[in-house]
Amino acid sequence: MKIKIVNYLLLLTVSVFFLTGCIQDDDEEPNGANIQVNDELPTFSVRLNTGETITSQSLEGKISFIVFISVTCPDCIAILPIIERLYIEYKDNKDIVIFTISREQGEQIVGKFWKEQRYTIPYSAQENRTVYSLFAKSGVPRIYIANKNQIVQYIYTDDPLAKYEELKGNIESLIKAFDKSPEKYNL
Repeated sequence: MKIKIVNYLLLLTVSVFFLTGCIQDDDEEPNGANIQVNDELPTFSVRLNTGETITSQSLEGKISFIVFISVTCPDCIAILPIIERLYIEYKDNKDIVIFTISREQGEQIVGKFWKEQRYTIPYSAQENRTVYSLFAKSGVPRIYIANKNQIVQYIYTDDPLAKYEELKGNIESLIKAFDKSPEKYNL
């Protein structure tokens, strides 16, 4: 009986740990923006694990695929293989930039997770919510896909989690829109 209670408490503790990094935040009134479809990407700058610095200015003229994650969030863990697949598929296309930004998780945590999972998607390990709060108030995962004019065209959260086909279709539609009318983009 004592072993069952200990096992139950252990399971409960582990469950609470994983769920706290995910969907909802504890803040009653969290600070941050609420970027919506048709909004312009906010001004930001992050340093990726590759050594490259990404800024909102460096994304001008490119399709931007930005994913906010927590490596302790089950929904984020579920979406990352899809993001990895898209990254591998589009990494050689100079018109598309795909990367992730952690929310309040530094290099030690994110780097270890990336190494264990063998991910190649570039990431920026952020110890705080400074960049995250430019985009959102709460919740991960959050995916923002912006056109070459830095206008957000698609947003995905955990409700429901995006599927590979949807995300690929979004990227392809933005590529086709540019190919069809490049003059709209003033590039």
